[in-house]
Formats: sequence, C-alpha cells, structure tokens
Amino acid sequence: MVCGKWAARPTAALRVAAVLSAMFWLAAAATPDFRASATEGDTVVRFEQAANNWYDVVRSRERERALAQARLVRLLAAEVRVERPNLSTAMDAVDKAIDRGERALKAGVDAQEALSAAASVRLAADAVAGHRVPLWKQYIRPVRGELDRLADAVHDADRTSAFRAVVRLAAIVRLLEPALLAAGTEPEMMAYIRRLLAGLDRKLADGAVPLQDVDRDAAELRKAVLVIFGEEDDRDAFAPPSISDGETTNIIGAASIFAAILAALAYTAYRMYRGGQDVVPVRGKGADRNG
Repeated sequence: MVCGKWAARPTAALRVAAVLSAMFWLAAAATPDFRASATEGDTVVRFEQAANNWYDVVRSRERERALAQARLVRLLAAEVRVERPNLSTAMDAVDKAIDRGERALKAGVDAQEALSAAASVRLAADAVAGHRVPLWKQYIRPVRGELDRLADAVHDADRTSAFRAVVRLAAIVRLLEPALLAAGTEPEMMAYIRRLLAGLDRKLADGAVPLQDVDRDAAELRKAVLVIFGEEDDRDAFAPPSISDGETTNIIGAASIFAAILAALAYTAYRMYRGGQDVVPVRGKGADRNG
C-alpha cells in the first residue's frame, strides 16, 4: 500500500527528497570542516586565477602591473600554505619562482626569464587546483625528446650535443619543479634529479670523465623522470641496493613454498575435521548405500 501510494504520487516523493537533501546540506554547511573546505577551495581558485593573470601580464610586458600582480600571487600562495600544510615545500618553490620573476622584471633585461618564472607559478597553481589532466603532464613529449637526444648523443660520443640536452632538461625541470611538488612528487626525488643533472653537467664539461659514467647517470636520470611522469610504474627501481634481484627472487620463492605448506596443512586439518564428524550429509549413490 505504501509503495503504491508513493508510486502514484512521484511529485510528493521528489518534494520529500528535496527537503531531506536541503536539510543535509544546511547541516553540513554549519560544520567547521565544511566551512573550512569551502574557504580552502575559494583560496585555491583565487590563487590559480591570480597566477594565470600574472602570466598574461608578464607576457604583455606591462612591467608595473606584472610586479603588482606578483605581490598578489605571493599573498595568495601564503594563504594556500596555511590552509594546506602538506604543500609547504611546493609553496617554497613557488616563492623562489616569484623571486626569480620579480628580479627579472625589475632588471628589465631578461623578459624570457620573467615569463619562465610566471609560467612555473601558473603550472604550480594548476597542480594545486587538482585538475583531472594537469598542465605539467603536457611536457612529457619535450622531456622524452630531450632524454632521447641525450641518450643518442652519449651513444655517439657527442659531448657537445649531450651537454646541450642536459642544459635543456635542467631548464624544464626548473620550470616544472613547483608543479611537480604540488602534485605530490617527493622532495627527495626532485633533489635526486637535480643532483643527476648537476653531475651530468660537470662530467660532460670535463673531457677526462669516461662516457661510461655519463651513460650510467643518463640512464638513472631517464628512469627518475619517467617515474615522475607516471611512465614507469615500478618505483622499486629506486629501492636501496642492499636487496639485489637474486635476493628478491629467493625471497619470493621462499614465500611461495611457505604458502604452499600452509595450504597443505589447512587442507589436512579440514579432512581430519570432516572425517571426525558423526553425521556427514551425502547425496546420491553413497546415500543409498548408507541407507
């Protein structure tokens, strides 16, 4: 009866559902967590918009407006830092990028450096906003291209081309670092990549360093960068070297044997339990014989 009544009056059911939904959201909005979440979202939106505006103003070469917008971006980045403590390291990188952009703007001699700094902050703000497809991921193609050029140059013993590829990769990493940190990349991983780049720069500049050393570092750099971009799922590639492949195989084999022994023991215990029961319901021919 009740079901039929509500089926006959769908409008009333919808009204009740709407009232209940409104009551739920009003109650949720009254909670501190909900209000904090709404405020946090508003701050992120304003931060992203300010970063986009700064990039546009820097690109238009309006120096005074760009400096004023940089101050606004810095203030909003500080608010994001307070509301999202887990982004503290990323906001440190954002501050450094803003400093770099302000210095270039005040000097007035390196428009490209100012634009690069503004682009770096824009990418970071986009990452903080958590869009489904972040802007920084679009850089995978140029990154792969430089990694391939580096590998080819090392293979061909072309130190000059390899050095240029490292310089370009370092510039891309500097551009993306605030966004990568905001997206959850570990600071230790970023530091590791910077060390590899600095080492490659130094070794390629020193003609006495064997190319075998350069090749090894270039391969490590490739793995690390691809991990960041999600192109390589196996993060165990960076596990401590104390566990070798052979030891890992031995561990897996021992675990498999142990699991098989446990399964056999469990099956034996089950058969003993079934055999000890007084009444075992059996159907078919066995049941006829017991009858």
